[in-house]
Amino acid sequence: MSNSLCGARCGYIIGRAQVFNPVNYIFLQGSKAYPIDFIFMVILILYFFIATVIGIVFVGIRFLWSPPPLRPPTDKAGSICIKSVAVARYPRVSSWAQFS
Repeated sequence: MSNSLCGARCGYIIGRAQVFNPVNYIFLQGSKAYPIDFIFMVILILYFFIATVIGIVFVGIRFLWSPPPLRPPTDKAGSICIKSVAVARYPRVSSWAQFS
């Protein structure tokens, strides 16, 4: 807010930009004709959304659509780990059942 020329009236535009920003330039030029800047904003948002979806599909992250299938562990260490957790939890369940 300290670098803005006119505050909320002009949308907090920075008056003394150090580096050329092409998106800022397009928005400033498009704001002269009313619907052009809104159309550009919709196109920009759709581009980011579509690029994100394509990136997620391309990389192979499909947890958003379907969870990965759960398989039992095939190695002995995994089986022992799961069984030890089950055995460790059993006394708590049985002691809880006695007092309720």
